[in-house]
Amino acid sequence: MIKFYLLILVTVLYNFSVFSQTNTLEGQKTIMPGSSTSVSFKLENKTLSEKKYIVTPKCSNPFIVPLFGTQDISVPQGNSEFYIVAFRIHPEARAGKENVLLEVKDILADSTYTLTEIIKIQANQKIEIQGLEAPQYVRSGDTLYASFIIKNLGNTTESFIISSNLSGINQQSSLVLNPGESKVYKGYKKTDVHLGTSQNFSAILTATLKNDMSKREYNGYNSIYIIATHPEKKDRFFRFPINASVSYLHSKFDTLSQKGFQYEVFGSGSLTKDNRHLLEFKAASPSPIGLNAYTQYEEYFVRYKNDRLQIHLGDQSYASSYLTENARYGRGVDIKYGGKYWTIGGFYNQPRFFKDIKSEWNAFATLKFNELNDITLGYLHKKPNLAQNIPGFHSSNYLKFNAHLPYIKSKIQLHKNIIVQSEIALSATDSTKGWGYMLQGQATFKKWYAHFMYLGTSPNFAGYYSNASTFNGNASYHILKNLRFSTVVSKDARNINNDTLWMSAPLRTSFQYGLLFEYDKSGRLFAYNGWSNNEDRRTVQQFNYKENFYRIGIEQNFWLMHFRLESQLGKTKNLLTGYSGASNFYTANLGVTKFNTTLNVNASIGKTSRYQQANQKQLYYGASIFSQLSTNTSFNIFYQNNYSPEDYYRDRNLFEASFKQEFFKNHTLSLSGRYTLQKGSTGNKDFIVALRYTLRLNVPVQKIARYTSVSGRFNNMGVNQIEGIKLKLGNQIALTDKAGNFIFKNVIPGDYTLEMDRSNMDMNAIAETDFPTYLNLGEKDTVIHYNLTTAGNIKGKVAYKEIGALNDSLKIDQNNIAGNNGANSIIIELSNDKQVFRKICNLDAEFDFTYLRPGSWKVKVYRNGLDKKYKINTTEFDIDLSKGETRSITIQVVKQQKQIQFQQESIKIGYNQK
Repeated sequence: MIKFYLLILVTVLYNFSVFSQTNTLEGQKTIMPGSSTSVSFKLENKTLSEKKYIVTPKCSNPFIVPLFGTQDISVPQGNSEFYIVAFRIHPEARAGKENVLLEVKDILADSTYTLTEIIKIQANQKIEIQGLEAPQYVRSGDTLYASFIIKNLGNTTESFIISSNLSGINQQSSLVLNPGESKVYKGYKKTDVHLGTSQNFSAILTATLKNDMSKREYNGYNSIYIIATHPEKKDRFFRFPINASVSYLHSKFDTLSQKGFQYEVFGSGSLTKDNRHLLEFKAASPSPIGLNAYTQYEEYFVRYKNDRLQIHLGDQSYASSYLTENARYGRGVDIKYGGKYWTIGGFYNQPRFFKDIKSEWNAFATLKFNELNDITLGYLHKKPNLAQNIPGFHSSNYLKFNAHLPYIKSKIQLHKNIIVQSEIALSATDSTKGWGYMLQGQATFKKWYAHFMYLGTSPNFAGYYSNASTFNGNASYHILKNLRFSTVVSKDARNINNDTLWMSAPLRTSFQYGLLFEYDKSGRLFAYNGWSNNEDRRTVQQFNYKENFYRIGIEQNFWLMHFRLESQLGKTKNLLTGYSGASNFYTANLGVTKFNTTLNVNASIGKTSRYQQANQKQLYYGASIFSQLSTNTSFNIFYQNNYSPEDYYRDRNLFEASFKQEFFKNHTLSLSGRYTLQKGSTGNKDFIVALRYTLRLNVPVQKIARYTSVSGRFNNMGVNQIEGIKLKLGNQIALTDKAGNFIFKNVIPGDYTLEMDRSNMDMNAIAETDFPTYLNLGEKDTVIHYNLTTAGNIKGKVAYKEIGALNDSLKIDQNNIAGNNGANSIIIELSNDKQVFRKICNLDAEFDFTYLRPGSWKVKVYRNGLDKKYKINTTEFDIDLSKGETRSITIQVVKQQKQIQFQQESIKIGYNQK
C-alpha cells in the first residue's frame, strides 16, 4: 500500500495545476489543451493464482502523449490493482472526445484485451489579428499598402467572413483556419490627392465568426498618416453664406402664357465663430407666373436669434396656439425673449392669404418647470376686414367684429413615460361668444406605444377651428420581438379656417388595425383591416363614399433593391350615386440604388366604385430617376401618368426633367421643365420651364486668424551636404541654404505637418526628429532647429540547433500536425521611444533593419506560436547605435528534447474473502 500512495503523490504533484482546471462531465474528464492529467484503470484477478500482465498505455490522438511506456505488473489472487496512466495534452490538440487506451497482455493466458477511458478536450477559442506591415505615412494621392496576419491559436477549426476598408481584399470572402494555421492578407488604398487636411487613416481587417450567434468580430489595425499635399487654405475670416439667384420662368396654362424674371437673395448662418448670434434673411421678388407649389412666391423677412432673444420681421407663418391660430401666413413682427425657466413674447401679423382678418396681435408668457413641464398664458386679438368684394374672403360671416381670444395651454409629464398636453381657449366678439378645448397624450413603454389627440370647438368660436371636432390616435404593441399589433383611428375637423393659398384635404374618418411581422432585418409582412369614410370638401363633390377594406403586403430590401407589394380588397358604398360595389387595388413599388443613381418605379391597377361609375377600372404608373453624375453634376427625371381624385387639394407633378451643374467654385446653373396639375384642377395641365443661376457669396463678418512665419535651421552632425533640402509646409515649399537655414512666410496659424523630401539628401542621412513632424502655429513667429546625422543599421541571424535524443514514445511527427507546414518562425521587434519595427524571420535565417536613427534601441524576440520545445536563449537585446554604425546580433534558438522516465512497481490491494 505504501507504493500505491507514493505513486498517487507523485502524480498529484505533477498535475497540481491541471487538476484545478479539470472537472467531470457525465463521467468524462474535461481537460484544457497544453496541460497534463491522468486516468486510472482497474485490473482485477478473480482467479486462485497470481496474474502477471504487460500493460501499454496508448491514445487515439497523436497530440495526446503518455508520459511513460510499457510496464510489467502482477496482481495477486483475488485482488485488484489500479494502474494510473499520466499523459500530456498538446496545446494544438483539437476539441472533442478522445480515448485513452490501456492494452493489457495476460502473460500466462497468452491473451490480450484493451481497457478504455473517454476524456473530453475542452474547446479553446483564441483568434489574433495583427497589423504586419504598413508605412508610417504617405502623401495624399499616393497608394498606401498594408498587410495583416490572422492566426488561429485555439484548438477548434474556425470559419470567418473577411472584410476590410482596403482594396485588394475580397469583401465578404470566406476563410477557414484549422488550429495552428494562419493567413496573411495584403491590401491597398488610393488616397485622395485633393485631401484638404492631413489625417490618420486606420487600415482595418475584420474577421467575423460565421457560426457564432453573436457575430463576434476580431479586428486588426494599421495606422497610417496621410499628409495632405494640397491642403485647404485656412481663411482668416469667419464668413456668412449668402446665395443670390436669378430665375427665368415661363408658364403656359390652357391659353394663358406667362413669363418673366424672379430675383432672390437668401442668407442663413452665424455672425460669430461660437454660433451664438444666428441670422437668416430672404428677399424674393414677385413671381411672374403666379402662385404654384413648384415656384416661389414673393417673400421678404429677416430673423435674428441668440441665447435669449429671437426676433422675426417680415413674412412667415404666425401661430399663437393650436386652437386660436395654428398657422396664418402673413407679414408682421414676432418677438420672443426668455431664459431657462420663462419666456415672454408676442407678434403682430397682417394675413396675406386670408382676407377675413385685417390684422391680429398676440401676447403670451410661458413658465418652464423643466424641458417636459410648462404652462403658457396668452391673448390673441383679431381685427376683421370689413371692406367689400376683396378676393380671398373665406366666408361671409366668419368675422364681423373684433375678436378677443384668451387661452391657456400646458405640457405635463405625468410619468417618465407619459406626457399630456392640453389647451383651453375662449372667444368673444360684440355679438358672439365661443369656446374650444384640446387634449393630447403620448405614452411610450418598452413593449407598447400610444398617442391620441381630441379637439372640440363651439359654433361661434372665432379661432382657427369653428364648430369642429376631431380625434386621431394610434397605438402599437409588441406581441413578440418581431411581431407588432397596431391600430389607427382618425376623424378630420370639418370647419377649418385655413389660408386660401391652400386647399383642405378631403374630409376623412377612418379606423384600421392589423399586424406587422418583421421576418428579417430587411423584410416585413403586414395585414390590416378597417373602414373609412371619404368626402369631397368642394361645393360640387366628385366623391363621397364609405368603404370597408382588407390590406396585405410585403416589403423587402434585397442587395441594391427595395420593393413593396400591396393588395387592398374593399367593399364601397357610394353616397353620391347610391350604388355599392367592390374596390380592389394592387400596387407595386421597386427602388434600385447603384453608382450614385436611384431608380424608383411604381404601378397600381384597380377596380373601384368610389366615383361616378361602378366597377370603374383605374391604372396609375410612374417612375423617377435621380443621378449624381459627379460632385458638381446631377439630373432628375420624374413621370406619373395620373393621380386619384382624392389628391385634388394639392399641385400634382406629372412630368419633370431637371439638370443641375456647379461650375467654377461658387456658381450653379439649373434647368427644369414640368407638367403639373394645379390644385383643384382635374384636366388642364400647367407647363413650367425654369432656368436658374445662383451665386454663392461668403461674406467676411469676423476676423479669426493672422499670418505668421516659420523659420529654422538644419545642423550638420556629420553628413556631406545640408544645402538644397526640400521642405514642405502646407502648400508652401522651401529649400535650405548652405548653412541649412529655411523660412516660410505668410502662414495662417493652425495645425500643420512639416515634410522633408530626401531626394536631395545623402542616401544615409537621417534627421534626429521624425519627419513628417507636427507643428501647432500660433500668431507668434515660430523658430525651430533640427539635426541631420548618418543612419545606422542592425543585422543578425537566427541560429538554430538541436540538443539530445527523444524517446520514441514522446515523439510527435511535426509534418502530421494540422496547419504546420514545417516553417517555424519568430517575430523580431526593434523599438525606441518613438518607432517600432517588426519582422518575421524563419529559423536559421538572416534579418536586417536599415536606415535607423542613432541612439538607444531595444530588440525583443517573440515566439510567434513556436512550440514550447524550442527555447530562445536571449529574448531581449539593448543596443546603443552610433551614427553610421552597423551592429550585428545572433539569436540562439535551441530545440530541447527531454526523456521522461518513471519507475513503477505494481500496486497490490488485498482484501479478505469470506
